[in-house]
Amino acid sequence: MRGKRISYAAGVLALAGSLGLAAPAVADPAHPTGLRVWETIQFTGQTELYPAPSKACTTTSFVVRAEFNNTPHTLDFFRTADCTGHAITIPANDLHSFPTFPARSFRVAG
Repeated sequence: MRGKRISYAAGVLALAGSLGLAAPAVADPAHPTGLRVWETIQFTGQTELYPAPSKACTTTSFVVRAEFNNTPHTLDFFRTADCTGHAITIPANDLHSFPTFPARSFRVAG
């Protein structure tokens, strides 16, 4: 009886492996989910990662000149530190620099 259980378990594992029922893939550490910002338009210098942008205003610790929005959200960037005034809107999954717009805060649009 014990031999049949071991054979059955081995068969189930073999079937699962052949069907591709492996552990889920891990996220790519080189491109983590979230908003990555840089201080230069060349995507160099200081950088910060915001893993989960929200509708609350977020003030950056430096003037932002480039971003990689690796989120499903459209974001609004502002020149002010309190998300007021004129904004530029950045779509989801976007890589962008803004040489003439020194951004100091952002939030999820809408």
